[in-house]
Amino acid sequence: MIIDRDAAVTPPRYADRRLRKWTGNKIAALDSDGLFAVWLLANEMNFALAAFIELKEWLETMLEERDEFRERMRQGKATRVMATDAIWHDVASTWLTALETAVKEAGELQNKCVELIKGACLTEFANAIHDSPGTYIVDPLRVVPAEEASGHLVTLERVRARVADARITHYNAAHEIALADDGHMTFLSSGQSVDLDEIDSMGHREFERLAAILMYRDGYRVERSGGGAGDLGADVIASHRTRGLVVLQCKHTSRMSAIGSGDMQRLSGTGRPVHRADTVIALTNGTFTQPARNLATGQRIHCFGRHELRRWATWGDHLVDILESTRTWNHATGHPQEA
Repeated sequence: MIIDRDAAVTPPRYADRRLRKWTGNKIAALDSDGLFAVWLLANEMNFALAAFIELKEWLETMLEERDEFRERMRQGKATRVMATDAIWHDVASTWLTALETAVKEAGELQNKCVELIKGACLTEFANAIHDSPGTYIVDPLRVVPAEEASGHLVTLERVRARVADARITHYNAAHEIALADDGHMTFLSSGQSVDLDEIDSMGHREFERLAAILMYRDGYRVERSGGGAGDLGADVIASHRTRGLVVLQCKHTSRMSAIGSGDMQRLSGTGRPVHRADTVIALTNGTFTQPARNLATGQRIHCFGRHELRRWATWGDHLVDILESTRTWNHATGHPQEA
């Protein structure tokens, strides 16, 4: 090959005489196949480098988004006091996991691109120029940098698609939470909200009447608004034309005590067998022992403790929504839900 010094592209004028001589000899020995091999390798290397840059820029974007969301979660945990806090935490944690997974996968792809470029620089270029340039094109065992880099970009597109789907799911869930929060704040200012401190100061009869009022608020016809001698475990009975008969046993406590399995056994023995209830609820401003909760699951009894009571009386959630969140058995079979 003869070098045209007037061409658009010419070899660099190296300061070292030995390097100039070595380079000149190699260029002079190149034929058209060798030149094409060198061009092809350079083109592939440029593609691999472009893939690395694309991965690097997307990874930096994901890292920034992940870190910002981590901080928002931290602030949210410290400041949120809403009925939707548990749901908000689950939704936020799911999105954070999606971001962290994407960061991990993109980081691995970026590292593969780095190793690919390093390997090509150290071996392929030497093979293409020094050994036998023709084998650069025809060797079936050769790993082509552009092909491997292209595969990494295809994987990146799949990662991006998963992040996009997760982002849509997160935004939709966050929107629903925001709507619920807005409804809760509206209810709080409506004058109908009853906070837990007020409930704790009630007597047992007031507590039963509150349950009856809440049933009426949610569209039920109250048939009994308080228990007494011979109530057979049904302090409040209410019916709905499509949702059936609901029986509530109300247990008010001034010491935040836990309802035990004995009370649950009495309710399970009368709620459905005697009162023919479609839905049975054990309501307390306290808590439930684990044996009581286990028995409730087996007998399809809803346990409304302080959390559920707050949702119902303080935040204004509808009974139907709370019932679904407290059902711990399979709706179709009646058997306990699998964890």
